[in-house]
Amino acid sequence: MRWEIRISGFGGQGIIFAGLIIGKAASLYDSKHAVQTQSYGPQARGGSCRSDIVISDQEIRYPRVGNFDALVALSQSAYDRFKRKFHQSGGVLIYDPSMVNVSDDDLSFFKMNHIRPFALNAIREAEILGKSICANMIMAGAVSELTGYVSRQALKKSIESALDGKKAILNLKAVERGFELGGEYEAE
Repeated sequence: MRWEIRISGFGGQGIIFAGLIIGKAASLYDSKHAVQTQSYGPQARGGSCRSDIVISDQEIRYPRVGNFDALVALSQSAYDRFKRKFHQSGGVLIYDPSMVNVSDDDLSFFKMNHIRPFALNAIREAEILGKSICANMIMAGAVSELTGYVSRQALKKSIESALDGKKAILNLKAVERGFELGGEYEAE
């Protein structure tokens, strides 16, 4: 199996870090093959940004993401740019409704193509935890829970290996919240 994930939004939202954490979780802790690539605008903050992750149980011969199985959108411009680039059928869209407006036409398109959209208030949930910047880890937790491409344990180990102290504690709380929110959708 090969899964392609795109995390997109603005620079400064931790988009690239989230992709690195997911890729590291898959490759080092779930013993899968993974590749992460990134693209961002010339601005340090506020410009467009994306992180692409390819996860496979076999060697990855082509590391680029063309059409994807999962899209995380943390900005309207990212959503508008990538919303129709899912594989032919199936897939998961996770978006923050405070940042992204999904039209009825888009919802019809998703339904017709068996794409599951999930509105997840990651920024609000991150602010409740204390820092809006950890919305990226809430989304990473939701990706794990809603897709199964990377395990909960691997994602937590990846965060623990990348951060320490208060940053690790905050990001682990955020990823746990993402697991919970993703699980609430699965239960519906």
